Amino acid sequence: MDKSGNVGYNKTKTKTGEFMDAIRIENCTFTYEGDTLPAVDHVSLTVREGEFVAILGHNGSGKSSLAKLMNALETPDEGTVTVAGMRTDETDKLWQIRAEAGMVFQNPDNQIVAAIVEDDVAFGPENIGVKPAEIRRRVDEALAAVGMSAYAKHAPHTLSGGQKQRVAIAGILALQSRIIILDEPTAMLDPLGRREVLDTIRRLNRDDGITIVLITHFMEEAALADRVFVMEDARLVAEGTPREVFADRDMLRRTGLTPPNPVRLRNCLTDEGLALPADAFTDEEVIEEICRSL
Repeated sequence: MDKSGNVGYNKTKTKTGEFMDAIRIENCTFTYEGDTLPAVDHVSLTVREGEFVAILGHNGSGKSSLAKLMNALETPDEGTVTVAGMRTDETDKLWQIRAEAGMVFQNPDNQIVAAIVEDDVAFGPENIGVKPAEIRRRVDEALAAVGMSAYAKHAPHTLSGGQKQRVAIAGILALQSRIIILDEPTAMLDPLGRREVLDTIRRLNRDDGITIVLITHFMEEAALADRVFVMEDARLVAEGTPREVFADRDMLRRTGLTPPNPVRLRNCLTDEGLALPADAFTDEEVIEEICRSL
């Protein structure tokens, strides 16, 4: 947490003035024991500090396996993964890496370990020996950061799915994680819960500079990111801004991904002969171009 009491951190610059990489994956291949085909096949990518990136792909594409490599839950068979300057194959750094890069999973019920919300958020700091007064401060600030202070004394089972995921995020913030990796965190949530979680992670990224890696199959969620990576058959097949990635109709067709609704409308109208620019991306842009064309 920074000196102002926010749950963020100051971005670190190198001697050249560039921001440091939060995560660097270099030519990584990983195969689960007993499998013959790799789950991640010669993938390289970089996530910069303070960036919000989304990783897209269908089930079995390798995106969740890639997330586990980023969090050192798995280590590559080939290549290297570096998180906050630490290589994940350095076994003495594993717990430090996992504190730097916290993970939020799909099912919030699998992450909650305590009977009271504030006790659950305190669980991580307690396990690494943080002093009680500091734990109290971290828990209060983390719950405030995700908008859950009013529920500190509640039992987790009384919360909605979206609220549980926000508690899970608070638990990571209490560890002072600089990176949050979310593996399909909204897949089991209703529309309200999805919006609560997305609003939370966007605010943490925008206001506190926390690096966000969002694994998702929802195109509308990926459209909120700074950059998008697309996985298919264990390989990285596309990378760019959401505008660039969703303009690549051949890639989307090949990977079976459906673009966000404004882009789908643009594509349909283009196929019907209406001249719309290929990079019209938002509702407003598509409507404006339609009006101009008509």
